[in-house]
Amino acid sequence: MLVELVIGLSLIAGAAMILLVIRMVYFRSSRPSNQLWVIGTGAYDLREFIDKHPGGHYILEATQGRDCTALFHSYHAMSSRDSWIQKTLQTYWVRLATPDESTDNAIWNWEETPFYTELRTEMKKAVGLGERAAFKASWAHLGQYTLCMAVWLVSIKSWLCGSWTGGVVAGLGIWYVSGDILHAATHYAVFSDPKANLLVGWVVGWLHHVPSMWIRQHVLTHHVYTNIQGRDPDLDHFRQFSKLKTGWRLSSLQNMRPAYHNWRMGLLPVAALTGIGPLLGESIQALITGSYMRSTKMKFVQNEMVLAVLQLVMVGALGVLLPYVLNRSFCHMLLPYSIHGFLYYSFAEVSHTNEASASKVQADGQPVQSSADTSTSKAREWAQHQVETSQGDYAPTSQVWGLLTLGLNNQAIHHVFPTIHPCHYYLLAPVMKRVCEKHKVKYHTHPTFWDAICDHISHLRRLNDPVKQKVIVSAGVLDVPIVIRT
Repeated sequence: MLVELVIGLSLIAGAAMILLVIRMVYFRSSRPSNQLWVIGTGAYDLREFIDKHPGGHYILEATQGRDCTALFHSYHAMSSRDSWIQKTLQTYWVRLATPDESTDNAIWNWEETPFYTELRTEMKKAVGLGERAAFKASWAHLGQYTLCMAVWLVSIKSWLCGSWTGGVVAGLGIWYVSGDILHAATHYAVFSDPKANLLVGWVVGWLHHVPSMWIRQHVLTHHVYTNIQGRDPDLDHFRQFSKLKTGWRLSSLQNMRPAYHNWRMGLLPVAALTGIGPLLGESIQALITGSYMRSTKMKFVQNEMVLAVLQLVMVGALGVLLPYVLNRSFCHMLLPYSIHGFLYYSFAEVSHTNEASASKVQADGQPVQSSADTSTSKAREWAQHQVETSQGDYAPTSQVWGLLTLGLNNQAIHHVFPTIHPCHYYLLAPVMKRVCEKHKVKYHTHPTFWDAICDHISHLRRLNDPVKQKVIVSAGVLDVPIVIRT
């Protein structure tokens, strides 16, 4: 009786969610505020353009009132209508942006971008200039999504009925179905139609992360300000565990806490929580505080907050409470989320979190003092920053690793060209390498995943281990002891 009741409530909740998604993505019944969009040095009023935007109205509504320069360039990188885009943009120009509004311009140089310009040209040649569908998900990959979705749904039923094997497969499905589709679709990389991307992302992706939260955390901040302390929320995920006497920091600019000395003890359990932690904990925190990890204000578009709350309730009721009630096992309930968490941490962390990928620039645009790179931040390109903060990439031309990691073994390509589906990355990696070598941009890839993991662990050790000290008594008259940090 309980199972039938829950199934009925699930169908009602699922139908309500789909209706809300359709309403949010396909219809807009309210007029946005009078805030402007900042792109480059200009501030634009795009309210009259929202319904004409080929990319749909959602992304414009979600980014209103902020500096969209990096987002604008990266999401139009593969467009064949550059002149039309620039002409249209100038139609809505209002005034010059103030220094307080120009976040991206304070950090990167957008006036002269020889590396990014040539990289765009070469990537377009590689995938087929003007053929938008050529760099979206292939038919083979869409078939893979369909097959994996069917297997995943069967495994979820099996998991709810007490099968541990079903729990393992369900966890793999959260990564390879929910996570893959949410990630690619919210980057508009699955279909040519932007509304279809958002629809499938919101309907399928909510067991990986609440889509509204994912957009703010991943798309609007991490992808723009990769590894920049105070702007990239991905640097802060694991610091919160210091209250449990573990956790770790990912940047030398973050304050050291004694709890981080226990990072080895917490590595496996915290990695297991990498999926469900942001899904529930960080989402609830963002709703309460109005800011995602102190990096991004939670500005919702119409109906989006209701949808986010509904999806959180569905995760809690159907994804956590129901499996526990049916099986009376906390471990069984956590099994799929732990599988997902291990995959998520292993494949998502290694590319960005290593010593070589540390940002050379701070949130205010000033160079990081500890950086060996003495060039000024203003002379750097945004695309160069994205490549050089992805020094942990590995096996870039391997199709197998591309499938296993959802393309995250090629983060350099993914960050500069988010609208290209990951199924194409293995073919584009040689193009990235060639153009980087020509422009002397540091592009590094590990030969194997194991090498990337070892580099990541070494980085955690350098940042979080207690500093070993050796005392040497000087031979001078005063015999003053000298402390040497080793």
